[in-house]
Amino acid sequence: MLIIRSTLKQLALVLMLLPTPQLLAQTLPAPLSGDAEQDCGLTLSGKVLDHDTREILVGATVHIPELNSTSIADAYGNYHFHHLCKGTYTLLVTYVGYEAEKYTVRLFNSTVKDLQPHIAAQTLGTVEITGSQLRETAQSQQSISGRSWSKHVG
Repeated sequence: MLIIRSTLKQLALVLMLLPTPQLLAQTLPAPLSGDAEQDCGLTLSGKVLDHDTREILVGATVHIPELNSTSIADAYGNYHFHHLCKGTYTLLVTYVGYEAEKYTVRLFNSTVKDLQPHIAAQTLGTVEITGSQLRETAQSQQSISGRSWSKHVG
């Protein structure tokens, strides 16, 4: 289990080094009833943590489908979205070895929301490693004296 988490962390760090997709223009959600003007200076942020251990999930992906906008959790597990309008958003959280989970957030002001996905049960299977020892093979060795060397080189 510890080896799997260590491997997942290493994979997440590699994924963080990959080029990020080009940012797309944000489409605004429908105004909340009664709002004459939209407040679109809101921020949604938080950490992505393992549900059971509260360990940070570096490289977890948080996607808002309504905006086609994605944030990748940094080295401290933090994700963030800026310039959001008041409204209801769906957060889709994915991370290798974890269940993809959806969260619904209704924004009235800037909000901090930690996300805690569960480990995918199918990734917790037993791993059996088998191997065999190779026989050592004799290698040919030959010595050459200085005189013989000079005959071949010179």
